[in-house]
Amino acid sequence: MPNRKASTWNCKYKITTSRSLVDYPDSEAHLRGYHIVEVEMYGFDEEVYVISMPYKQFYDFDPAEPNKTEGRVLKAEFGSKFIVPAEDDVMISFAPVGNKEGSDAGTSPSGKFRVRTKIIPSVSDELLSNQNV
Repeated sequence: MPNRKASTWNCKYKITTSRSLVDYPDSEAHLRGYHIVEVEMYGFDEEVYVISMPYKQFYDFDPAEPNKTEGRVLKAEFGSKFIVPAEDDVMISFAPVGNKEGSDAGTSPSGKFRVRTKIIPSVSDELLSNQNV
């Protein structure tokens, strides 16, 4: 943990796709594509969630009750990859509190966080059903 004050932090990082990339009518929704979101956190991994929600909507998120949040809430671990419809906004909620015992997240005195995203035009049904690619 960077310092004791970090234990009360609940940080959020938002990813939004340019509408020019996903602006297709519903009859052509299959052309909108998908986000692949990969998260890596160094020095903390206990409270990291990837939340998919409709564009320009914000659902308040309480890590103590993740199942009470609207939208799709996915628990992240180091190196997790998630597939989210590209027309949705993605929020990553994290608290730089500490590592779970036996974690692969590594250590860092400053609590580093890395997010990789890309948009892909399509995915297989098998890949969609496995959210931790």
